[in-house]
Amino acid sequence: MDGDALARTENADVVPRVGDVRACILAIVACMALVANAPAWAIDMSGGKTCADKVSTMDIVQCMSAATKMWDERLNVAYAALQRFVDPGQREPLQVAQRLWIKYRDANCGFYGAGEGSITQLRESECTFAMTRERTLELEEAARP
Repeated sequence: MDGDALARTENADVVPRVGDVRACILAIVACMALVANAPAWAIDMSGGKTCADKVSTMDIVQCMSAATKMWDERLNVAYAALQRFVDPGQREPLQVAQRLWIKYRDANCGFYGAGEGSITQLRESECTFAMTRERTLELEEAARP
């Protein structure tokens, strides 16, 4: 018996139709995708703080810049710790990699900020925040014994 036949039984109000189940699954997947792709300003910056309460683009950019500064300071601490942790032969390659990463981050995020309109400032700010946060977490993980 197929799903449509089940729906035609006397328990039709209890048994969901196949199409209804599929629609429900699609809705759940869509919601999960929205959460996974939330803008950086809606993501926990640190200690439960977000920039989601900001209204104007300027306010969001300023909030994101402050959050990025915090992550950048943490990045510098993680980099220094990793420099002490790695083998002596790894120190120079790490320094070269970090300098190249900074150039890449700035160029990559600069691309997003080079467009027209105030939204480009937000995109550049989100990019810089996200890349700095990810690099910080990467270096912190690498310094763990």
